[in-house]
Amino acid sequence: MRKFAEKKGGLCLATEYINRRNPLEWQCKGHKWKASTKDILKGTWCRMCRKRVIPIQKHIAPDIQHQKCSHRRFNIDIANSIAQERDGKCISTEYVNAKTPMFWRCAKGYEWSTTLYRIKNMGRWCPQCSGNFPCGLIEAKEIAHSRGGTCLSKEYLNVRAPLYWMCSKGHKWSASFNCIKHSKSWCPQCSGNFPCDLMEAKEIAHSRGARNLMS
Repeated sequence: MRKFAEKKGGLCLATEYINRRNPLEWQCKGHKWKASTKDILKGTWCRMCRKRVIPIQKHIAPDIQHQKCSHRRFNIDIANSIAQERDGKCISTEYVNAKTPMFWRCAKGYEWSTTLYRIKNMGRWCPQCSGNFPCGLIEAKEIAHSRGGTCLSKEYLNVRAPLYWMCSKGHKWSASFNCIKHSKSWCPQCSGNFPCDLMEAKEIAHSRGARNLMS
């Protein structure tokens, strides 16, 4: 966190870290305040400095404001810069538009996808570190990796929705996150059976508002 504060031109004065919700003491060029690590990583900083900047911006001529906005258009360079500021990395190699998700990696190695707009304008960062994504696509990929395989899906809906998987031998199949995690099933072709078929059928039917009549 000291390194993160230094990149913002400030200091982290805390001598002990308890958890991300516990307030730490920070210092900018002229002020001291307390804030949790969670808030700082979301992009918040000194409120006093922020109050100083707002009145000045109101008196900037519209044409100058427009010119500044033009320079702030989203692009891959901005994505890389923001990721580096947060000790992470933008894995994507190109920027398409504000609605197209990009792939990111935090300092702890967690990977996820979200738009550059949410990262830059909403102060979002790693959902796993922030505790907002306890059992989603990241965990699915971690489970697959621990079993020598890969989770091929790029979107996660819920624990019952099917995801696509590949084992170390290259076999591909679909199974819900719930089935893979809690039933501890893996590649049906390698195991020689399909232990999760009925469970998957019920879960998929339930996720689509239907009933499985073979229960």
